[in-house]
Amino acid sequence: MASEIKKLLNKENCTGRDIGRIMLIDLVNAYKNALYGRKIKLLSVEDKIKLINKFDKEEDNIEYTKFKYIHEFIVTVPMRYALARNIAETSFWKLHYFLNAAFTTKKTEEKFQLNNFNPRIVTQAEYEQMEKTNPKGMTFIVSDKHIKALIFTLKNKYREMYALHVFLTITGEFCEVEDLETILAPVDESMINAINAAFDFLTLSDSYNPKNTLIKNIKASFKHIYVDSLKPGEETIVDTQCAMSYDIFYGRADAFIKEYLMNDIFLDDDDGARGER
Repeated sequence: MASEIKKLLNKENCTGRDIGRIMLIDLVNAYKNALYGRKIKLLSVEDKIKLINKFDKEEDNIEYTKFKYIHEFIVTVPMRYALARNIAETSFWKLHYFLNAAFTTKKTEEKFQLNNFNPRIVTQAEYEQMEKTNPKGMTFIVSDKHIKALIFTLKNKYREMYALHVFLTITGEFCEVEDLETILAPVDESMINAINAAFDFLTLSDSYNPKNTLIKNIKASFKHIYVDSLKPGEETIVDTQCAMSYDIFYGRADAFIKEYLMNDIFLDDDDGARGER
């Protein structure tokens, strides 16, 4: 990439597409420097002015303007990606808390039942302490709809992160700019894995009080989350590649991503739950 930039800087006449591509390549290099600790030399302001001054045709200005809109949208993608990740993390920690609370309640019930089936003489202080560990006092009022909404939000934001990665890959192919998707950190799947593991751990044993609302709602609402089901499928990617054009960057990119790369968002959420914002 550095050699391509140097070549264009020394070229007498550059097309608008040439300059637009170089600006995107420079953007990728800037993110590589920030994310991966690279030391790639970036274009200076003087370099950019020198490149733009190479235009000698009106169509070059038009072509460069198209790339300018692409550039302006792409710089917003890392912020959207970070926001989606933050919302996913919020849902993850709430779900993780409920799963841990359910497991704690389950263990408390077992201890309480053990004490119940092994009666003994206790002091007033011991009796009051046992009452505090009564599972009735530890019941969480969490509806199944609330749990479903958290799961929906977690999955929805993972879909968005995967969609943004694919969108940048396709945009890079369209603009002939390599590694455009690398301006985003890889999608961290550890949250999905942790939630699945916590639920599996909770449900290893069915020896719990069926009247416990929290565990009952979790068991009724939760399904194993398969990471591949959150990624755009091959057919979706091909449709997106075919539909890609300069026009979508004139205020339509957000809608384009949702329409093409997140169009199956409600397929496995037939309960109608909507995520938290």
